[in-house]
Amino acid sequence: MRYQFRFAVVLCALAAGGCCLNTLPLVPKSTSNADFIGPDDVNGSYHDAGSQPDIGGSTDYDGHIVFTNLTRTVVDDVLPDDLKLAANSEQPAQHPVALIFGDQTNLTWTLPGGFQMTFPGGYNELILFIPFVQKDGTGPMHNYVVGMYLDWLDGVTGGNWFFGYRKELATFSEATINLGSATVDTLNIQRLGADRFQASMTGSGPWLTDSQARVTLPNYPAMQEIFRMPMLGTKIAPSGEAYYVCSYFLFDWQNTSIRPARVDHAYTGEFTTGMTSWVAAGGLTGQLEGTFAVDDLGWELTSAQACVF
Repeated sequence: MRYQFRFAVVLCALAAGGCCLNTLPLVPKSTSNADFIGPDDVNGSYHDAGSQPDIGGSTDYDGHIVFTNLTRTVVDDVLPDDLKLAANSEQPAQHPVALIFGDQTNLTWTLPGGFQMTFPGGYNELILFIPFVQKDGTGPMHNYVVGMYLDWLDGVTGGNWFFGYRKELATFSEATINLGSATVDTLNIQRLGADRFQASMTGSGPWLTDSQARVTLPNYPAMQEIFRMPMLGTKIAPSGEAYYVCSYFLFDWQNTSIRPARVDHAYTGEFTTGMTSWVAAGGLTGQLEGTFAVDDLGWELTSAQACVF
């Protein structure tokens, strides 16, 4: 099933002389076409999930994975003082940021003892994280979770309580614009009635299997490896002190369909403190060889665990 957001579809009011969705221009102000920064370009290593991790939940995912390079001094504005960006040899003045957004369905949650709970329906989610982050600039690398927006309150509560994912409840609005030669999907996300994120998405080429993508799509294997790094969440103790907790996204790519995509996007509001420069950057384009549409991606989430720094 090709994904579509399960929310109010925003239709263009042509009779009123315009479209009610504040969409991005198709030609953004800033384009990230520089080389993809992958694990082989970064000075650091990481701990993977191991051979038999405890699974906390699973979903089927349809959506987009987007990598964009930003100036390092802009990216590290959102990091706590004790977290640093790992150095890279590919583009020393740049650092990647990653977005995952789309439709999560078929949610199953595994409780201690193996008992499983299923949740009907689905929900929309956007995840923003920074790869290749180290504690105090040394040691193993992590994917630092900047924040997540979703439209399911229970998911917000559970994601923050167990995993420290900085989840917030938001409203997702989607529309499709037919330009004649191309169809563009648009997305607008609002938090507490204020814009936070916008995107315009177009796919290109045929859908590929995982094995086909691995040999034909540049940076696809490197993207997969980035997702093997631990997700670094932040929780708040009763005393008010922040501390870290880790988990892993385990993706089953074998039955997934993949194709290249173009995603023009903008941070129209701050997800967290330190994003003033991200918002000021205006329109951005995901890397042309680092942006992917995925369909029917099996997604498992491990239980939360202590981070290894």
